[in-house]
Amino acid sequence: PLIYVSEDSDDLIPLTPAMLLREVRESGLPELDEVDSKSLNRRLKYQSRLR
Repeated sequence: PLIYVSEDSDDLIPLTPAMLLREVRESGLPELDEVDSKSLNRRLKYQSRLR
C-alpha cells in the first residue's frame, strides 16, 4: 500500500497481505486470555461516569 512513512519508530505500521501469511510479531499487548475482567468492568464504569 502507498502510505506516508514516518521516521518515528513508535508509529503504527500498516497491515499488509504478506503479514497475514507470516507469523505474527510481538505486539506489546497482553494476550486476550490474560485480560482481567475486573479491570474491564472498572474501565466500563469509569467510561459510563464520564458520559
